[in-house]
Amino acid sequence: MASTAAEKPTVAIVGLGYAGVITAHALLAAGKARVVGIDRGTSFFHRMSGPLAIADPAFAAQLNLPYATMFEGADGEFVHGTVERIDEHRVVLAGGRTVDFDYALIATGSTYNSTIDRTRGSSRSGCV
Repeated sequence: MASTAAEKPTVAIVGLGYAGVITAHALLAAGKARVVGIDRGTSFFHRMSGPLAIADPAFAAQLNLPYATMFEGADGEFVHGTVERIDEHRVVLAGGRTVDFDYALIATGSTYNSTIDRTRGSSRSGCV
C-alpha cells in the first residue's frame, strides 16, 4: 500500500479527461488525499468550448490546459506515461515506472480521432 493509516491515502487517477480532471480537482480541493494523475497526453483539451474559440479567437489559447500546471502547489503530481498494467495497489507504466496507490480511478473514457464522420459515404452507412 502507498500510505499508512496516519497519512493521507494516495489516489491514482488513470486518464485525465473530463471525469479524471474533475475528480482530481475535487480530491485536491478537499485536501484529504494525495492525488497522482496519470495520462498519456500532456494537456487537457477543453473540446466542449471549441465553438467559443470560433467566436472569440483569443479564447482559443485557453483550450489546452497543461496537466503539470493543474498539479502545481497541490498535494499530488502529474505523471506522463502509458499504462501497461494495473496490479493490486500499483500502476505500471511503459518504461518501468510504477505508481503505488491506495485507491484508483480508471477514467480512460473514449478516444476522439477526428471531428469528421468517417462513416459518411462508406458502404457501411448506406450513403453513396
